[in-house]
Amino acid sequence: MITAFSFSRLNSYEECPKKYNAISVDKTVKEEPNEVTQWGTDLHLAIAKFFRTGERLPLHMQQYQKYIDQIRTLPGQFIVEQKLAINAEYQATGWFDKDVYCRIISDLTILNGDSAVTFDWKTGKMKPGFMQLRLSSAVLFLLVPELQQITHAYVWFKDKRITKETMKRAEMPQVWADLLPKIQRYHDAHVAKDFPPRPSYLCRGYCPVKTCQYWEPRRG
Repeated sequence: MITAFSFSRLNSYEECPKKYNAISVDKTVKEEPNEVTQWGTDLHLAIAKFFRTGERLPLHMQQYQKYIDQIRTLPGQFIVEQKLAINAEYQATGWFDKDVYCRIISDLTILNGDSAVTFDWKTGKMKPGFMQLRLSSAVLFLLVPELQQITHAYVWFKDKRITKETMKRAEMPQVWADLLPKIQRYHDAHVAKDFPPRPSYLCRGYCPVKTCQYWEPRRG
């Protein structure tokens, strides 16, 4: 049986299989939102509302309005919070269909003929790499045959920066090749039902799985 994955689920599994299993598989633990994650959620909702209705960001988020105003001037068809899913044959399927293999969500997709631009809103600190966006672009290439290139971008609101790269259709197979080892480990773990703990600094009071042998109270 295929276990559906998303980039966030792959990362969660790699970070700590035991924590991933408790939260996402057995669902014996719930990760409660904190002030930081709630802020991120609220900003995502406000930006989505802006692109859907034109309503500007709330007063306490106005410092970010200029970034989305600039994006709004780009040409093309705007799709907000687009959800796409494929099966193991790399064909389109439903988000909750039994054969779903991979799911992606694009915060904003702008289609313009044979090219597209996609954006992912980030409210945490900047991180290197584009693999999350490359996966999203690889799925988009599969489902929109006329696309020949996609520029994908992270908007880092905390640092007030945008990082981007352009991906050609010919690069799509390499994305799947790069991700395959991670996907295979993820699927093997589900088949074997083997989710061992992976100790890290998160064990010091930041992980909600308090029954883990590595968990300890936060210091200070």
